[in-house]
Amino acid sequence: MDSSLKSDEIELNPTLKEGDTGNYVIILQAKLKVLGYYDLSITGSFDNYTKDAVVKFQKANDISPTGIVNSESWLKLYELTSQRESAYNIKQTKPTLKLGSTGIYVVELQTLLKDLLYYNGPIDGNFDTTTQTAVKSFQTNNRLTSDGIVGRNTWSALETLYTPLAICNGENNGENQTYTVVSGDTNFMGNNG
Repeated sequence: MDSSLKSDEIELNPTLKEGDTGNYVIILQAKLKVLGYYDLSITGSFDNYTKDAVVKFQKANDISPTGIVNSESWLKLYELTSQRESAYNIKQTKPTLKLGSTGIYVVELQTLLKDLLYYNGPIDGNFDTTTQTAVKSFQTNNRLTSDGIVGRNTWSALETLYTPLAICNGENNGENQTYTVVSGDTNFMGNNG
């Protein structure tokens, strides 16, 4: 990625602040995590912890520490995570995937995209048009060529930015916790994803 991006090229990334939710917050948290400013689970919810991480990132990069992610913050996030990605691009062992591909690598791709809320189809190992659409969305959001083909750069972005994060989704750091429901309990957990 070219580190001389202009702010108008980041216009797909909206200004984010505490209280916002969605895919762009997932991208934000993932990039902050890769850079070492955020160490919690990726939730897609811009909470106080995310704001604190943004402020730390902004202070470290001579950006006004408002806790609001504007185009200046997005530019720096993409610049720094792109530099981090390039270190992982040296060796790529996964095959290029495209419309019509099948197999275990397509299952892995679909799983990653589903964990990131880009894909809502079945995890069936068939690279169909639904998978292709999800890949294109991911590529667009991560400033990759949006061709729907999963090559070295797309695999690298998925693995570098997201694989360790997706693994944490729904796990309790390897500990299994059991709770027995007793009379008087209420369902206060809601969605624990």
